[in-house]
Amino acid sequence: MGRIEKQYVSHRDEVGPSREHVKEKFSSTLVCHAFEKKFAELISRLYWFIETKV
Repeated sequence: MGRIEKQYVSHRDEVGPSREHVKEKFSSTLVCHAFEKKFAELISRLYWFIETKV
């Protein structure tokens, strides 16, 4: 099976529910501009939280 080491995003709007799935399955690292990173990680965690509660 292949691997995904890094997920590159250029803007926080590119982060969605699939981000957490890929992160969990492949232990990938989020790569983006420092300004966007804290927002992208927060959005990613919120999607994960919502999906696990539904």
